[in-house]
This record gives sequence, C-alpha cells and structure tokens, in this order.
Amino acid sequence: MKAFFKITVNLLCLTSILSCKTKEIVPIPPILEAITVSETTISSTRFSSAIIDVGNQYISDYGFVYAETNAMPTLADSKISHGAITVVNVVPFKFSDIIQGLKTSTTYYARNYATIASETIFGPTISFKTADIIQPTIKTDAVILIFTTTAKLRGIVEAKGTFDVNEYGICWSASNNLPTTSDSKSSKEKNVSIFPTIYSEDATNLIPNTSYYFRAFVVSNGMTTYGNTLTFKTLVNKSL
Repeated sequence: MKAFFKITVNLLCLTSILSCKTKEIVPIPPILEAITVSETTISSTRFSSAIIDVGNQYISDYGFVYAETNAMPTLADSKISHGAITVVNVVPFKFSDIIQGLKTSTTYYARNYATIASETIFGPTISFKTADIIQPTIKTDAVILIFTTTAKLRGIVEAKGTFDVNEYGICWSASNNLPTTSDSKSSKEKNVSIFPTIYSEDATNLIPNTSYYFRAFVVSNGMTTYGNTLTFKTLVNKSL
C-alpha cells in the first residue's frame, strides 16, 4: 500500500513538472508582398511593397535588393536598407523608395527582404526596364522662296524627346545628298516649348543655277537628329 502511494505521488509530481514546462514557440517568418514599380525614368524608378505579416520574430532589417545581372538578387547586390522594424502592430507594413543611378534602357531584377535572427526572407523577384532616351522628332518641310544666291527653307520640330532642345535649324550642300551640320547651316540656339514648332532659315552664299540638298535638324542632349532630305535649285543670274 505504501509502495502504491509512493508511485502515485511520484506520478503526480512528474505530471506537475511537465505541465509547468514552458511551451516551445514555433518560429513564424514574415510574409512579404511583391514589389510594384512606378515612376520609371531613364535612370530611376520607385519600388513599393509591404510586409503583410511580421510573424513572431524580431525583424532586424528590411528593404529592397536589386541587380542588373543577378536574376535572384541578394544582400550582396545593390541594397536599400530601412533597419529594424519598431512598430509591429501595423499590418500591412508599407514601405517605398526611389532608386536612382540606374542605367538607361536596362533590365533590372529586384525583390524585397526582411532579416530575422535565423535567416533573411526574400519576396518574389520582379523585373523592370528603365526608359529609353527619345530624340525629338524633326521634319524637313518645304522651300518657301528661291533666289539666285539665297533661299528660305522651312523645318518643323514635331515632338519633344526626353531632353530639352538645344538647337534647331537647316543644313544644306550642293555635293552631299545627306547634308549635316558639318556642311553649311543656319540655326537657332534655343529651347522649344511648343510642339509642333514651324521655323524657317535663310540659306545664303549659294551659287546661281545650282541644285542643293537640304535637311532640317535638331540637337538635344548632345545628339543631332536629322529630317528627310529635300532639294531645290537656285535661279539663273540673268544679269550676267
């Protein structure tokens, strides 16, 4: 009887000890929303995302990683870090950054991340491409007036490109069927704010009774864009 009582007491104590033991907490990692991309230019873009669920682990850092060649960017690639999360009761936990210094017309890969004690959690990878540089649209329009040694020629700056216009005008040549600004030219060095802009330039010091090629041109961001080629012929000098 004493032995039975002793065994019963021991079982009760063991049960009490086991019931008082702290339950092990199962780690729950954060859940990350995919990145959305907006406001993309030739050299920048905006990343926006959110931590949908912060889990039950301390998040020591979070942000974005991105790369040009690595389709699965990591912390070793380019990174925008926000540090630790101090407010954990607000979900979804939204964050956004403008990424600058990107290459023009280039595809990048990006994803967000959150670092906990045991590992770094990454969200889904997305890809995006920076914008192309667009040159202004220029048209060689018409010959307005022709004389023996001069002519009035017209061009049209039809549309603005990525950058402002620095110069626009007309170039011409009697021998080059694709005249450039290295040949004879007349131009205006100023920006264009209204599109389309119709303008005219005077071709001077021409040779009488001679055929000429001419093109409109526009300069923007150091690059020259030409319109189509047209021709005209100066009048005969009847006084000779």
